Amino acid sequence: DRQHSASSDSRSKTVKLADVTHNMIDIVAWDLSFASVYFREKELLLPVLEGGDQILMLAAKRVLAAGQAELVYARAPQKSGYEQ
Repeated sequence: DRQHSASSDSRSKTVKLADVTHNMIDIVAWDLSFASVYFREKELLLPVLEGGDQILMLAAKRVLAAGQAELVYARAPQKSGYEQ
């Protein structure tokens, strides 16, 4: 997928950026166990999509960072309000 995306034209990279960004938005809520694998794949994919729309690239990077942070929070042990 990365090799194919790397050789794509700028329009195709832009479409891929939009698709990836949309798919990353709710992945933690839908599939926590797959989210870390998915985010790692997208972290490797984004650099080869340089040349696509710059605003979408920025959005994809922000959504990826937010999703990774959400994943860390979702996996952290949660304390109840009664623990001190």
